This record gives sequence, structure tokens and C-alpha cells, in this order.
Amino acid sequence: MYKKSAQGWLKHWDFILMDVICLQIAFVIACFLRLGAGNPYRNPLYRNQAVVLMFCQIFVAFFGQTFRDILRRGHYVEFLKTFKHVCAVMLLDMSYMFITQLSGSYSRMTFFATGAVYFILSYVQREFWKGFLVKKGKAAEGKRSMVVITVSHMVRQVLENLDVNPYDGFAVTGIAVLDKNMIGQYIRGVPVVGDKDTIEDYVCREWVDEVFLALPEEMESPKKLPLMNSLSSGMC
Repeated sequence: MYKKSAQGWLKHWDFILMDVICLQIAFVIACFLRLGAGNPYRNPLYRNQAVVLMFCQIFVAFFGQTFRDILRRGHYVEFLKTFKHVCAVMLLDMSYMFITQLSGSYSRMTFFATGAVYFILSYVQREFWKGFLVKKGKAAEGKRSMVVITVSHMVRQVLENLDVNPYDGFAVTGIAVLDKNMIGQYIRGVPVVGDKDTIEDYVCREWVDEVFLALPEEMESPKKLPLMNSLSSGMC
């Protein structure tokens, strides 16, 4: 029914680019704290370190897919994801220095300060940019809206499955929980817009292109739901 997305990691190139910039800023700040004023890029050792850090960051972003589903993460999940990403980058850089026997020449204070400042800057820029995209409506720009209809004990798993297997051209803009009134709540960054009594009116009233049904086997057949009858008859 849907075409799977083929954009891959470049889908979030803006986050990756800003993360690279955050890492370089963190490196400069750390060098300033350790070496004082001056341009660290003039020093061959530190210039090489800056380049290696950038490649480590891109490597982790690409193979670790650390920016995947970034627009749907909550604050706490983003905090953990950012921490793991920073640790992976710094461990990779540490491995490089150990293999090339440069660890004795490079300041440990600069290394750890870079990691700490990088974590702070990276987390702040991710949260800020996500908020900006959501506020401006850019996260779903150019995509057709899709409402997920499911039940409370399945909703998180359904959204996770949609994130793992994204569909090109569709953006989940709302959730309907049929067995509980959760209207007004947010689940993985997506608002709950209806329940069994209100979802039919919502779908008919708002701009909804597709409906994704995920119901347990013991629940009434989707074709018997009033909403499905309205959609199939063209009443919406």
C-alpha cells in the first residue's frame, strides 16, 4: 500500500550538520579552557584532532543511525540518545588516538571537556531545532497526513513500528485511542485527537489523507466500525 522511505540517514542532514558544528565549537571551547586564547587549528596536533572528531561524528551518525526518528523523541529519550551518541564519538576518537599513539601528546582535560561541552550543545540544539520544526510545521511539510487508530495498550508499539518501517510521503499527525479517552495527550510527540466517540467527526472535519488501523484480533472488525462505513460511503 505504501512505498518505504529510501532517504536513509540524509533525511536529517540538518541535524547532522548542526551537530558537526556543535562538536567543533565544543572543541574550540575546550582548547580555550586548556590552552588559553588562540586558534587551536594552527597547531597541527589539534587541527588533526578536530578533523578526526568530525569524521568520528559522521561515522557514528551513519552507522549508528543516531538521528533516526529524531523528530518523534521526547525530551528524556533525546537526552539518552544524545548521551549515547556523544559517548560513541568520543570512544571512537579515543581508540584512534590509542592506535596512533597520540594519546600521550593530547591533553586529557581537553578531551573530556570537549565531550562534556559537546553533549550540552548537541542536546540543546536538537531540542531547539525540533521545537522550531514542529512550530513551523516543517516536520510534515510535503507529506500526506495519516491518523493512527488503535487501542491504548498497542499505541506505543504501533508508533514504534511505523518509525522503524517509515512510509514515504506520509506523516502521522494524530492518534485515535478507541478504548480510552486520552484526547489532548501526546504519545511519542503525536497528539491524541480522538476516541471511539469522536474520531469519526475528527476525520470528516480535519484534513486527513489516510487512516492506519491497528486493532487487536478480539476487537470488532474494522469494516463494522461507524468510521469505516462513513469513509467507504464517501460521507466524510
